[in-house]
Amino acid sequence: MGGETIIVTGECPGVILKEARGTEGFGYDPIFSPDGESSFAEIPLSKKNEISHRGNAVKLLKEELKARLEPTT
Repeated sequence: MGGETIIVTGECPGVILKEARGTEGFGYDPIFSPDGESSFAEIPLSKKNEISHRGNAVKLLKEELKARLEPTT
């Protein structure tokens, strides 16, 4: 693992709300809802990080790095 490029894609399905809701976050957080109920701006940051596209990308990257570092038999 020297100088390799690793690409992962994190996704977070959801819906665009008709009205902005909540005061937390930035960008599209007040209008994006991962569950159709609460916007990203209304949920705790820790929960958002667990389910967001960025959070999912980090999980995938960790899995890929772990797989590449495990010895092959």
